[in-house]
Amino acid sequence: MFFRAHFFQDPVQPGSLGIEAMCQLLQYHLLEQGAADRLVGPGFQPVLPGREATWTCRGQIIPANRLIRVDMDIVESGTDARGPYTVADASLWGDDRCIYRVRGPGMRVVPGAPPVRVRSSQA
Repeated sequence: MFFRAHFFQDPVQPGSLGIEAMCQLLQYHLLEQGAADRLVGPGFQPVLPGREATWTCRGQIIPANRLIRVDMDIVESGTDARGPYTVADASLWGDDRCIYRVRGPGMRVVPGAPPVRVRSSQA
């Protein structure tokens, strides 16, 4: 998705969409690893308190790019008092050019709201 008005006369994909792709990939990883199997209505917490994440940008995703991909290396997974989590290093590529790198993004699985039970009344 490109926005003509993100920068004046310079249509680019906002960097936040790449970060969102990385967050969704972390969520997928946690689900595939079974981190949410014992939780009812699991949710995700995208920021791990006390951990630093850095973002280095070297360019833009532009309409001429044909392939956009995210590469991710899981650098830590575990469970602490708050639950299962994972930390990664990731990069976003436009064709064969690394556009930006993010070191240390983390994601945690958290319990969601309990399911709502609906009582039926019979007249």
